[in-house]
Amino acid sequence: SATTTYGVYVSSPTGKPTLDNNIIFTMGTNTRYGIYEGQASSDPTSAKNNAIFDAGTGGTFVLYFDNDNSQGFTNICSGNFGNATCSLTLSTPSGSGNVNATGLSQVFMYYPTDIVYTQDGPDGNTTYDGNTTTLEVADSTTCSKFAVNEYFEYFYDNTARKITGTDCVTNRTVTFTPALTYDFGAGTPILLWGTNNTNYDKKYALKIGSPSLDSGLVGTTNGGSCTNYTSKTHIWGSGTSQTDCDTKFPHAKSKYNAGNCETTYLYPAIEILDDNIGNDNGLCESNETCLHNPNIGAYAGHGTLSTYTACDSNITSAGFTGIVLKKYDSNGY
Repeated sequence: SATTTYGVYVSSPTGKPTLDNNIIFTMGTNTRYGIYEGQASSDPTSAKNNAIFDAGTGGTFVLYFDNDNSQGFTNICSGNFGNATCSLTLSTPSGSGNVNATGLSQVFMYYPTDIVYTQDGPDGNTTYDGNTTTLEVADSTTCSKFAVNEYFEYFYDNTARKITGTDCVTNRTVTFTPALTYDFGAGTPILLWGTNNTNYDKKYALKIGSPSLDSGLVGTTNGGSCTNYTSKTHIWGSGTSQTDCDTKFPHAKSKYNAGNCETTYLYPAIEILDDNIGNDNGLCESNETCLHNPNIGAYAGHGTLSTYTACDSNITSAGFTGIVLKKYDSNGY
């Protein structure tokens, strides 16, 4: 692609984000930025334990672009922050927990072979001719990426669809099964998965040796510590009373406090949903069962969930009681 790409684009100087524990990657063949400040005062408040890697080729990869080139975020990289000389060695300076890799194969066990988009092709009309069992793509080159009996995912819907036929000469169309519930038309992302349908449940799971494994904010090997468990407050919105909060945010189970509807929770643990224990708002609160994720990113392991007690004293110190922390027995493939 000739388009400049961004892993994370920080646009607002006021809503400064916390960039912690993310897998950030860039693709393409032109200029690529891992983290890019859109304005001079858009410095993130924090950027710890991220895996920032580049899956592109050629062009220029810039790990971190500091727009003002003076408030260099020293826990990301060293050197001149405003250009490509920004160091890719994220272990220095120490303490950030950020890691860097250069390709998808270093990180994930299974990942898309390509990402393409539905589009009106050169078929004699100006309308998108796809439907719930047919895709139309831009040209024969894109069409040729679809192989009969291989699989794709439509719009991140977590469903493996089998390619049953292609017409890459006249109409640039692809037929498939099972049918879509809804056809979103042109511009829809299509993730090509090749023949990996049998391992579809492992997509984006981390592989053994991935720099993201055990490197999260509370990683168990080399990337984190139970001391990173802390108390945070999420504000769902404004309110005038507890009744008002319950009406405005019925699923949040928030508490009214000084004009806000808020929840105090244990960060970065995640509430385990649908276990008939907590309030299912996704935030880890007292007397709930929560997930301990030792990795960077969403993949937290696989297999059996077992009680994890190593962080109990840190949870108590953060002001919470009755939290049962769970951790997967297996981590990485």
